[in-house]
Amino acid sequence: MSVRKLALFAATFFFIITFANFTPVITSPAYATNGYIDPNTDGTIGIDWHTTGSSFYTEIDEAIRQPNAPTTTDYIYHLNNKTDTAFLRMSTISGVGSVSQIVVWIYHNDGSNGQFHVQLYDDNESTTRSSEASFTSSSSNAWHSVTFSGLSLTQAQLDSLSMRLRNSKVGGGGPTTNYIYAMYADVTYSNEVSISLTTDGSISFGNLAANTTQDTTSSGINDVETVRVDSGPADLDVRSTNFTEGANTWSLGSSNGSNQVKWEFSPNGSSWTTFAIVDTLYTLATNVSQGSTQNMYLRLTTPTATSSYSQFTTTITIVASAP
Repeated sequence: MSVRKLALFAATFFFIITFANFTPVITSPAYATNGYIDPNTDGTIGIDWHTTGSSFYTEIDEAIRQPNAPTTTDYIYHLNNKTDTAFLRMSTISGVGSVSQIVVWIYHNDGSNGQFHVQLYDDNESTTRSSEASFTSSSSNAWHSVTFSGLSLTQAQLDSLSMRLRNSKVGGGGPTTNYIYAMYADVTYSNEVSISLTTDGSISFGNLAANTTQDTTSSGINDVETVRVDSGPADLDVRSTNFTEGANTWSLGSSNGSNQVKWEFSPNGSSWTTFAIVDTLYTLATNVSQGSTQNMYLRLTTPTATSSYSQFTTTITIVASAP
């Protein structure tokens, strides 16, 4: 009788542990966005540069964007037959993956024969981030820009970015005083996306009978997995491997069968999506804001028959990407 009971147990029960690995993955951000940076600290200023205030950056950090004209009562200025330079530290943007382009704008007046030039530097004022570029000369107050493209600056490099300004005489006649009334930069960058698990990343379904359904909701085994968007926003997708035990495999399918499971996930415990194809991404949630969390519930329907009664495992991966 004991032998018959053991045979019945072996024929109808499986021992299953899922989430042997629960892996957050970050993909390359899918889009670029723009933000503005402004002068926010003086660096090394040459003696032939002058200001209407007690500092230089405060006179040109107007936070005015072209085509709007800034005030012209405060400014910095330079006599264009002098060769010294002015370094200005810039503000930054958080959540940057990589900076690909910086467009520097100035609202200026070069008189009859002046020209301003700009170059990207690190705050140490010795490490360059670009070659020097020249603004279009203007004998009246006007906005002009130069574009630095093909960049690959990190968050840390953007955080320590300075602009080096230079002024030169480019025409005949005597030297003239040249003025800058406002300056800012338009930064093109990819968003940084970062996620982490706030739960343990491991779920055990325990002993389950053949052709049985169990889930991780509060009415099931009550073991929800939760992912947090540390830097975002982020789209969250999920994929799953097959269930394996040594050389034995339970495949995924739209329904269960012999050596095949129906394996589902849900963002809320009520609306379910089937992992119908192995290692295929399915949408868990879109545009999850930075600092927010997203739950994931799982539901398993066991095979109708199996080639092995040992422990099977699977791995689910959560993939984060920029919206």
